[in-house]
Amino acid sequence: MSSRALVLLISFVILIAAIIFVNQTVNWYSSLNNQYAEAVSKEPFGDWREFQSEASHFSVKLPAMAQNATEEVVDKKNKTKRFYDLYIAEKENGSLFMVTRTTFADPKVLNPASKIMQEMIREIALSKQDSKIRSLDEYDYKGNEGFKFVIDRTDGIYRGIMFHHGPSLYLLSYIDPKKSDDEEDYNYFLNSFLLSN
Repeated sequence: MSSRALVLLISFVILIAAIIFVNQTVNWYSSLNNQYAEAVSKEPFGDWREFQSEASHFSVKLPAMAQNATEEVVDKKNKTKRFYDLYIAEKENGSLFMVTRTTFADPKVLNPASKIMQEMIREIALSKQDSKIRSLDEYDYKGNEGFKFVIDRTDGIYRGIMFHHGPSLYLLSYIDPKKSDDEEDYNYFLNSFLLSN
């Protein structure tokens, strides 16, 4: 075999070895990336994302993109306007996470706020047939006067807190269609909520 042929053969062997090495390295990195992605997806609440509402002055972590709806209502009793700003997100298992800000055109209506909050929670219970308030307790939410409640409904367990802040009432609520007493998602949702004003 000539020296030129030998050089070509050695070069070819080196090239094949280099290709094999590169392929193994790529496969190794790919495997590491897949393992990392799996680890992140298995991390509790790793796929939840922070949502911010500049209009309603809060941020919260949700399991999916939030949908928004707004409405202006005139209260039949005192003829004053209420402005509702609702954000809702649904998890793959059907659980619903909601943040509602109710702002009153006349803040005097909120005196006392505790009475209005209890009335609104009872209205939530009455809005669904065969619903029953399981518990309704006074609750201090980060220095804001409020209530914590659980409502048993035909479509699931409705858990929530409502509190008074400035001219508004905030309602953080969760509907569990499976009617389980697992509050892990609900507590994570509540603890992630932050007011920005």
